[in-house]
Amino acid sequence: MTDSESKKTRQAWEKRDELKDYVERLADIYPNDLGHIQPDNLIYVGFSKPRSSVAANIRAVKGVWSLFRNEAYILAIHIETWDSLSEPERLYIIFHELLHIPEEGFDEGVKNYKKLIKHDLQDFKILIDKFGVWKEKLEVISKRKS
Repeated sequence: MTDSESKKTRQAWEKRDELKDYVERLADIYPNDLGHIQPDNLIYVGFSKPRSSVAANIRAVKGVWSLFRNEAYILAIHIETWDSLSEPERLYIIFHELLHIPEEGFDEGVKNYKKLIKHDLQDFKILIDKFGVWKEKLEVISKRKS
């Protein structure tokens, strides 16, 4: 494998603290859906690689990693995809990822602490009700409608 081929397949990570602004904004605009989110209790990162099947994902900080970090979750975005998105699309993706955190996800000592909710019909129903089937109402994401 040449150096240029190795660089094509290598994945790089970087801190993306500006994502916290998106999380805070969405939690403020949509308190009924995201009022339980604790923006200070997330780690914000971006990953870069030529292609990704996901634009973003959310992960729990568990196992040995919890020895080094106090936060409950990691919010990661694919940088190349992120850079190509409009502001409403970015908010939509972050909103979607935050829906994976259960209401008690930040509450140490309860069943859902550091758990994730899998994609289900309720998740997609919330998104469709708020923003439409084909994102036709996506520009409303930054408006105050809970």
